[in-house]
Amino acid sequence: MSAEEIEKLKREVEELKRIIRMSISRKVEERLRENGIYIRVGREVLEEAEPETVVSRDLLRFIRDSIRRSLRERGEMAIEEMISNLPEEEAAMVVKSIASPDRIRIMKLLYAGPKSFSDLKRGAGLESSSLSHHLKVLSRVGLIRAHLRTGGYALTSRGRFLLRLLAFMYEAVGGGAVE
Repeated sequence: MSAEEIEKLKREVEELKRIIRMSISRKVEERLRENGIYIRVGREVLEEAEPETVVSRDLLRFIRDSIRRSLRERGEMAIEEMISNLPEEEAAMVVKSIASPDRIRIMKLLYAGPKSFSDLKRGAGLESSSLSHHLKVLSRVGLIRAHLRTGGYALTSRGRFLLRLLAFMYEAVGGGAVE
C-alpha cells in the first residue's frame, strides 16, 4: 500500500469518525429532548470486542471512547430504548436497499466520486432499465442523490457512512467466512 493510499485511508477514517460523532451526538440530543435515554455497555463487552484489523480496532476504540464520553456528559442511556424505538419499516427499507450486489457495486463506484449514468452503466455492467431501477431505490432512501444540472449521481454522507459501516461489518464477521 502506497503512502498516498494510506493517507487517503486515514482521511476516510477521520471522516467516518466525524460522521459517527455527529450521528451519535444528534441521536443523543434527540432522545434527551424526547424523554431521556440510557445506554449500558459492560466493560467486559468492550474488552472482548477486539477486532483484528488496525482500522477496525481504531474505530472500536473511537466508539468506546465516544460512548464513555457520552455517558459522562449526558448520563447513562439504555440501548434497549433505542432498539425498542427503532422503526421496523424504515430500518428494513434501508437494509433492503443495500441487499443487492448491484446496488453495493453502484455505491462502491460512487464512493470514488460522482459518476454519470453512462459511467455507472459501464462500471456496473447493467442495462439502462436495471441501473435506473437501482438508482431510484438508492435515491428513495437517501443513499445517493442525482445532480439535475450535470445528470450525474453521487453518494450522500448517509450513503458513504452506510457503505463504510457495511465494510466494517463484513470485516468484523471475518469477511467471506459468513455462514
